[in-house]
Amino acid sequence: MHDFMTPEEVADFIKVPTAKVLGLIQTGKLAASDVGGVYRIAWSDLRQYLATNDSQFDVRRALFERVLAIADRNPGLDSDDVLEELEQLDAERRGVPSS
Repeated sequence: MHDFMTPEEVADFIKVPTAKVLGLIQTGKLAASDVGGVYRIAWSDLRQYLATNDSQFDVRRALFERVLAIADRNPGLDSDDVLEELEQLDAERRGVPSS
Protein backbone atom coordinates (compact mmCIF):
# COMPACT_ATOMS: atom_id res chain seq x y z
CA MET A 1 0.00 0.00 0.00
CA HIS A 2 1.34 3.41 -0.97
CA ASP A 3 1.48 6.39 1.38
CA PHE A 4 -0.74 8.34 -1.04
CA MET A 5 -3.50 7.20 -3.36
CA THR A 6 -5.38 8.75 -6.25
CA PRO A 7 -9.18 9.08 -6.06
CA GLU A 8 -9.37 6.21 -8.56
CA GLU A 9 -7.21 3.98 -6.36
CA VAL A 10 -9.29 4.86 -3.31
CA ALA A 11 -12.49 4.13 -5.24
CA ASP A 12 -11.13 0.76 -6.33
CA PHE A 13 -9.95 -0.04 -2.80
CA ILE A 14 -13.29 0.75 -1.09
CA LYS A 15 -15.39 -0.47 -4.05
CA VAL A 16 -17.27 2.75 -4.84
CA PRO A 17 -17.40 4.92 -7.96
CA THR A 18 -14.63 7.50 -8.36
CA ALA A 19 -17.32 10.21 -8.39
CA LYS A 20 -18.25 9.22 -4.83
CA VAL A 21 -14.65 9.66 -3.67
CA LEU A 22 -14.42 13.03 -5.42
CA GLY A 23 -17.67 14.06 -3.73
CA LEU A 24 -16.27 13.11 -0.32
CA ILE A 25 -13.19 15.20 -1.04
CA GLN A 26 -15.17 18.20 -2.32
CA THR A 27 -17.48 18.19 0.72
CA GLY A 28 -14.51 17.97 3.08
CA LYS A 29 -15.44 14.53 4.42
CA LEU A 30 -12.25 12.94 3.09
CA ALA A 31 -9.00 14.86 3.39
CA ALA A 32 -6.92 15.16 0.21
CA SER A 33 -4.08 17.24 -1.17
CA ASP A 34 -4.35 18.98 -4.53
CA VAL A 35 -1.04 18.30 -6.26
CA GLY A 36 -0.94 20.06 -9.61
CA GLY A 37 -4.67 19.72 -10.13
CA VAL A 38 -4.72 16.05 -9.14
CA TYR A 39 -5.99 14.91 -5.75
CA ARG A 40 -3.84 12.67 -3.57
CA ILE A 41 -5.27 11.01 -0.48
CA ALA A 42 -2.95 9.99 2.34
CA TRP A 43 -3.44 6.41 3.48
CA SER A 44 -3.71 7.68 7.07
CA ASP A 45 -6.54 10.04 6.04
CA LEU A 46 -8.40 7.22 4.29
CA ARG A 47 -8.02 4.99 7.36
CA GLN A 48 -9.34 7.80 9.56
CA TYR A 49 -12.32 8.36 7.27
CA LEU A 50 -13.16 4.66 7.24
CA ALA A 51 -12.81 4.36 11.01
CA THR A 52 -15.02 7.36 11.75
CA ASN A 53 -17.67 6.20 9.30
CA ASP A 54 -17.70 2.58 10.39
CA SER A 55 -21.00 1.43 11.86
CA GLN A 56 -19.05 -0.85 14.20
CA PHE A 57 -17.92 2.28 16.06
CA ASP A 58 -21.56 3.31 16.61
CA VAL A 59 -22.49 -0.18 17.75
CA ARG A 60 -19.61 -0.30 20.23
CA ARG A 61 -20.48 3.15 21.58
CA ALA A 62 -24.14 2.15 22.03
CA LEU A 63 -23.14 -1.03 23.85
CA PHE A 64 -20.76 0.90 26.08
CA GLU A 65 -23.54 3.35 26.97
CA ARG A 66 -25.83 0.42 27.81
CA VAL A 67 -23.19 -1.06 30.11
CA LEU A 68 -22.83 2.28 31.89
CA ALA A 69 -26.62 2.56 32.24
CA ILE A 70 -26.76 -0.92 33.80
CA ALA A 71 -23.99 0.04 36.22
CA ASP A 72 -25.83 3.27 37.14
CA ARG A 73 -29.00 1.30 37.94
CA ASN A 74 -27.01 -1.20 40.02
CA PRO A 75 -24.64 0.75 42.30
CA GLY A 76 -22.98 -2.40 43.67
CA LEU A 77 -22.14 -3.61 40.18
CA ASP A 78 -18.82 -2.60 38.63
CA SER A 79 -19.17 -1.55 34.98
CA ASP A 80 -15.69 -2.91 34.23
CA ASP A 81 -16.80 -6.36 35.40
CA VAL A 82 -19.91 -6.21 33.20
CA LEU A 83 -17.88 -5.05 30.21
CA GLU A 84 -15.28 -7.77 30.72
CA GLU A 85 -17.97 -10.43 30.89
CA LEU A 86 -19.63 -9.09 27.73
CA GLU A 87 -16.28 -9.11 25.91
CA GLN A 88 -15.70 -12.72 26.95
CA LEU A 89 -19.16 -13.73 25.73
CA ASP A 90 -18.56 -11.94 22.44
CA ALA A 91 -15.19 -13.65 22.01
CA GLU A 92 -16.78 -17.05 22.69
CA ARG A 93 -19.56 -16.29 20.19
CA ARG A 94 -16.98 -15.42 17.52
CA GLY A 95 -14.75 -18.38 18.41
CA VAL A 96 -11.87 -16.13 19.47
CA PRO A 97 -9.85 -17.15 22.55
CA SER A 98 -10.29 -14.62 25.33
CA SER A 99 -7.23 -12.94 26.79
